[in-house]
Amino acid sequence: MQRLPGILCCMLLGAIAFGLSLRLPLGAVTLALILGLVVGNIVPLHRGLVRGVSFSEKQLLAWAIALLGFRLDYTLFFSLGLFPVLLVLSGVLVTLSSALFLGRLLKIKTNMALLIGVGNGFCGTSAIAAT
Repeated sequence: MQRLPGILCCMLLGAIAFGLSLRLPLGAVTLALILGLVVGNIVPLHRGLVRGVSFSEKQLLAWAIALLGFRLDYTLFFSLGLFPVLLVLSGVLVTLSSALFLGRLLKIKTNMALLIGVGNGFCGTSAIAAT
């Protein structure tokens, strides 16, 4: 019950983002991330909202980013043929390998380097920054 005000605050930002997405060429999740970053850095967070906002950041945001992948049109993707699919898969493999190699070179923990590689390979840098 102590999380509810913060969750409702995040839901309000999400509703605003959804409304904006109807008029702007960006998705609602992307706009919600941008709004959250802007508002979170401009408006001080009230103590009563901290638990709910923290829960939304750590739990709900992770799910929202993961679910973004389901918006991909797999029928269209596989209708492109074998070469583009292999090209995408090899791009992901190169990204993961590069992240692990650079992680070792820069003495970054393997888990963190892998997280960065997976994030870039599948979601993109904006998803990593949001997370």
